[in-house]
Amino acid sequence: MDRSEPVAESPSLRPLPIASSILWTPHDVTAWAEADGGAFPIFVAQSALAAIHEHVGAGAGAASLGLLLGGVFEAPDNGGGYLVVERTMRLPWRVAGDNTKPVVHSALAAVQKELRKSGAQVVGWYHSHLFPYAGLSPNDADTHHALFEPWQIALVVVPREKPLGGLFRSSASDTWPGEPLPFYEWLDDDRSLLSNGRRVTDLPWQNYRTAEDTVPSDRLRAKRPHPGPPAVAPTVTPTAHVLFPDEPEEPPLPGRAWEGGARLAAPRAVRAATYVAGALLGAAGLGLLYRLVARPSAVALGAAAEVTSPSAPDRVDRVADTLALAVAAFDARARLFDHHQMGCPELGRGLVVLEEWWIAYNAARKQASALDSAHGARDRSLYSDIDAVERRFERSRCPRP
Repeated sequence: MDRSEPVAESPSLRPLPIASSILWTPHDVTAWAEADGGAFPIFVAQSALAAIHEHVGAGAGAASLGLLLGGVFEAPDNGGGYLVVERTMRLPWRVAGDNTKPVVHSALAAVQKELRKSGAQVVGWYHSHLFPYAGLSPNDADTHHALFEPWQIALVVVPREKPLGGLFRSSASDTWPGEPLPFYEWLDDDRSLLSNGRRVTDLPWQNYRTAEDTVPSDRLRAKRPHPGPPAVAPTVTPTAHVLFPDEPEEPPLPGRAWEGGARLAAPRAVRAATYVAGALLGAAGLGLLYRLVARPSAVALGAAAEVTSPSAPDRVDRVADTLALAVAAFDARARLFDHHQMGCPELGRGLVVLEEWWIAYNAARKQASALDSAHGARDRSLYSDIDAVERRFERSRCPRP
């Protein structure tokens, strides 16, 4: 499934995974939020929660951003729809401040090709900030309202000594950005269900409660988000620059919770594509687009050996997601080069970034050992993409960096 392409006529049938989940409710849940969470439940995979907090915990005081991937399903017993966040797509850049709309907009446009290949569906986005409350800022709410449908969710993390967080979905009410929703933490496997009836959790948020008897996971005990920016910021992925209008050309279209397989309205996807084309072919300010994807840090290149990191297939997925973004960024550079709006040095830098992420991907790929059919197909597709990039660079007649 894809955020902008047609999907199945109706959601897939799948039983509600309530028995293998933990229901979390905000301490100050409102009647509206409780009703909305019950009418269209949200399930977030434990591994996705861990991935989000790992990303946020590596931050340097700037906002961490990512997309939530999963699907919308229908319970066979009552026909009710529900949303599942199965994994995340970490965006390889950060935002200084809270102006998230241009970055999220450009990211959604850049990942379309990869989403079509993988069959993934965007069900929302996540964002961290250092505000003292667990809610969407006015800029966050504007980003969500402009770029996402009402059924999609926004997840916010506030990294501090006692972390806060929340899931949000837009409504006609003006207060929805401050009304976090209940949701289910979908346990990874039977090992999260202990013999004494207790359940292992990966959620550190202090503003949520549960009636279940829980214990923190090893990942949660080993890694907690930093309470704030460190004294000296580490050399992590630099902020990306974008070249998109801050305001959409038209208001968002109304949507239903699971209409048409819960996809984004086509006009918005067309508008995003128009922005990309304008950004690539415009004559002014083109330098802002060049660093869509940053070079992998030593942490990324050594992630395969990290003891507390996610499973090998999850690591492959994450590095593959970033590699796909690097391919999209090189394609953008190549189009600018073709229109004589970029020189060989800039095109060569794009190739270097791509090759470094290719090395990181292969390191994660080796740690994963044998791949299943889906990962194998994606591996072949990425290999084909890299081969196409190499051939395209050779046609440019630029010297190899």
